[in-house]
Amino acid sequence: MFLAAALVIYSIFYISVGQKVAEFGQLRTIGASKKQIYKIVLKQGYMLAVPGILIGSIMGTIISYCLQSKGWSVFAFIVSLCGACLFGILLVYISVRKPAKIAANTSPISALKNPVGIVNYRTHKRHRITPVYLAKISFSRNRKKSLLTILSLGLCGVIFFLAASYQSSFNAESMARYWDMKYGDFKISIDLENESENLDALLQKEYFSDYVKRVGDIEGVSNIFTYATVPVDFSTDNDISDSTLMLGYNEKDLASLNAAVLSGNITDDTELVVSDPERIYDVYHWKPQIGDTVTFNFKNHSGKTITKAFKIGAITSSNDGMGGYIFRMPENMLKELAGYDCTYAIEIQAEAEYQEIIEQELKLLVSDNRDVRLQTLQDFIVEHQSDNRAGFTLAYAIAAILWIFAVINQINLTVTNLLSQKQEMGTLKSIGMTNKQLEQAFMMEGLFTTLIALLITAVVGIPGGYAIGIFLKNAGMSTGFVFPVVAFTLFAVAMFMLESLMTILLIHSWKKQSVIAIMRN
Repeated sequence: MFLAAALVIYSIFYISVGQKVAEFGQLRTIGASKKQIYKIVLKQGYMLAVPGILIGSIMGTIISYCLQSKGWSVFAFIVSLCGACLFGILLVYISVRKPAKIAANTSPISALKNPVGIVNYRTHKRHRITPVYLAKISFSRNRKKSLLTILSLGLCGVIFFLAASYQSSFNAESMARYWDMKYGDFKISIDLENESENLDALLQKEYFSDYVKRVGDIEGVSNIFTYATVPVDFSTDNDISDSTLMLGYNEKDLASLNAAVLSGNITDDTELVVSDPERIYDVYHWKPQIGDTVTFNFKNHSGKTITKAFKIGAITSSNDGMGGYIFRMPENMLKELAGYDCTYAIEIQAEAEYQEIIEQELKLLVSDNRDVRLQTLQDFIVEHQSDNRAGFTLAYAIAAILWIFAVINQINLTVTNLLSQKQEMGTLKSIGMTNKQLEQAFMMEGLFTTLIALLITAVVGIPGGYAIGIFLKNAGMSTGFVFPVVAFTLFAVAMFMLESLMTILLIHSWKKQSVIAIMRN
């Protein structure tokens, strides 16, 4: 976004300087120095920037207060205002510096020359002067302005495409299946976010021993999957210690665990599996190795604290399908050490025709127990859709802001080209070119710009969108990259319509003038 803002500011002042070559040349003829011209352009930049920065900062503060009034503070407002002002002024200085140098280097002779570059059509006598050819000449006469506009449009398109790829590739059901409910249609669970002592007490009530039996008797239940855990304190040989949860794994988890193994092997003799070594290093600055010993303290059924050391037998990546906690142990071993059934959740897989009946039975089963909750697959899907809606909105908001910047550049280029070529167009009209042909020429020029910007969007955006799709898939949030056909089509249509509308409106403002009036202007 800062790059887009810099491009817009630079483009505006570059175009402005180009239009005022004669004025700067005249100032030089009456004694103005290069340094004075340089300061004039810089001051113009600051005069425009300071009010804009203040207005933007105040509006941003109001919006942030409305969105998050509890987290708003006067101190944060003052710091943000100062930071925005300093950064904005620095950005303006960097962006305006080059156009200011161009203005300062304008020679007095330039005041006597026509600032508009009239094309000498004699050099093009081998080519037929058609609207398409005129558009090509006009497009290439000032490559720098055209490049700036194309870059800002292309940047806008890329950001928009990435946002659209994120939304189209995101799959709430995949996320629910990866993080919340891998196999079943219903889930009864204890909240793992309880404090350690509360969780210990809840687990030792062994609700799920009874639930597994009673759920198994419900008609239409095809399978029940269990999940076990124990709250533990751990310490390593290099004096790292913390509290966490030890997760139990069983046969249903072996496929995903083995697929994610980075080192070691998961066998019947494996005591401890450690997950996500990169995150472990980021948090604890500890690099777990196969054979390392980790000591755990946990309470058994009678409340006695047990201390036992286990050797790391395998290390897996974060994508092992068991969530965010770092230690795993065979479920039967975990239950044997704890001395009780430490199941914290069960998933119920149901036959399709019995789902509504089973849901009612499960609600009745847990209705008198406040310690557990029943959730369906659809509950998790809706939850993830809601959680990610803010991310989609933010991504599109950034793309919209960039689009506004890009449109400003596009308008600058279109207006400048039309104004600088009015005399030239008057000459062409005097030799027989019609208003329709002139309109087609300018339309073609705008379409060239839009087409190249869309090409940049596709060339850069598609690989970027594919990378986002792969990232989401690895994070369990997608099945892979999905091309945002609708969003990209609407964006392309909007760009073409905007360019066409701008050109038509601008041409309409002067095409009814006489040839003499146009050439005089």
